Amino acid sequence: MIREGSITLPIDEAKIPSKDLPIFYNSAMRENRDISLLVLDTLDPKSHASFPLAGSGIRGLRALKETRLESVELNDVRPGFATQLVRFAKQNQIDPSRIELSQQDACVALHTGTHRAFIDLDPYGSINP
Repeated sequence: MIREGSITLPIDEAKIPSKDLPIFYNSAMRENRDISLLVLDTLDPKSHASFPLAGSGIRGLRALKETRLESVELNDVRPGFATQLVRFAKQNQIDPSRIELSQQDACVALHTGTHRAFIDLDPYGSINP
């Protein structure tokens, strides 16, 4: 079980993050997520924030609970991502209708016509070589 900020996720924390994990979560990025939430909270609540490499989705879920944002866009190419995120949202008392979910390559997800005020790209980069 992972608890970070106001979010709890029913996943085990790996000692070494890997693309082979069923759900990617990197505990070393906790402080980075805290800082990005401070930035997100300065945006207009109707701003469109996108997380194209969402992994576990914890940053986007925290944004919905800990900032004024009304909605977020979460994407991850991993099979089952969208279904799992809906479950995580409900477990954390977040209305899934506040999340625009997609399950595709990040480059494809970012090529939609949507204007985004904030795009979160993992500063460590993709876990893939």
